[in-house]
Amino acid sequence: MTFLWHGVAPPLTRYVNFLYAAQGAMPYSRDGIFPTPAADLKFNFGEPWRVSKRLESPGAASCNQSWCLGLWNQRHFVEWPENTDFIGVSFKPGGAHAFLGVPLSELRNRVVPLEALWGDAAEIRDRLYDAATPERRFALLEDLLLARLADNSGAARLVEHVAGQIVGRHGTIKISDLCDEVGITHKHLITLFDRMVGCTPKQLARLCRFGHTLRNIDLSNRIRWTSVAHDSDYFDQAHFTRDFQAFAGLSPSAYLRKRLAVFAESPDHATIPWVLPAGQICTSSD
Repeated sequence: MTFLWHGVAPPLTRYVNFLYAAQGAMPYSRDGIFPTPAADLKFNFGEPWRVSKRLESPGAASCNQSWCLGLWNQRHFVEWPENTDFIGVSFKPGGAHAFLGVPLSELRNRVVPLEALWGDAAEIRDRLYDAATPERRFALLEDLLLARLADNSGAARLVEHVAGQIVGRHGTIKISDLCDEVGITHKHLITLFDRMVGCTPKQLARLCRFGHTLRNIDLSNRIRWTSVAHDSDYFDQAHFTRDFQAFAGLSPSAYLRKRLAVFAESPDHATIPWVLPAGQICTSSD
């Protein structure tokens, strides 16, 4: 499996975390994906994927050519094809709204065919496929995103600022302080976030804090969960454990044990902290 990451140039840096591409066989046939504060677009050039909220789910979505994943606040599962070949866009919180033109609340915890949002999605996917190399695909995808960039309203800029503050402080900033700073009521901010981010400001803060915790677990050192909870500004360890369990479906100690097991089998796979093989997540040894 080959993964490539590509940083974008301004003005896309305001909206996009990065572009990425993958080719080859995944180490595991099914992965569990923990929630992160990002919406995604994916353009697929290989066989279909299957995405579901539960490992064994009759309602699994079959993802063929291109699709959009909204913001998720729960883990979900991906069944990979034998060989993958795709390119994707990871949006910053609130960034996707400027390109999709629909309320992000409608995409929450969902996988939506991109054709339902962009009428020319199939044509875009074909153009990306014809670009042949990941580097050419990245350059073309940047151009295509720039052509779609639409929302630069005052409300969008306000949400961008507030979301950026939440992300920059890893979710540890008080939402009431941000409301006072920008001169907006909490209720109005929730309405804007629901439309442009896909969650409330508080929910985004929780996702950012959870993601920060995952990224800062050092597999090479002994983990002291009390210190982890303190460093991530949780009220206490019980608060930390509840939040972790809500997002991961695992206790912190079970997550660490399973991630260490993956590290022993596939070190590269274990470097992505929000992904674990589905078999590790769904064992009875939690």
